[in-house]
Amino acid sequence: MYSTFGDIYDEDHFITSLAEHVRVVRNLPDYILESIGHNISLIYNFKVKAWAPESFYSETVLPKLLETG
Repeated sequence: MYSTFGDIYDEDHFITSLAEHVRVVRNLPDYILESIGHNISLIYNFKVKAWAPESFYSETVLPKLLETG
């Protein structure tokens, strides 16, 4: 059976609790979908392990986010 994030978690609480730190969207904006030809498998997938250290985000994730815009 397929479930979505909202089936498991309280999306509104999740979005509200992170609002001061990051912008969380429910759906990808059209301009992003168009830039990847509506193929979300082209979006880079960070395989983050639970409890990854802050250095992983600053040294691995941030450079990739800056590179891809």
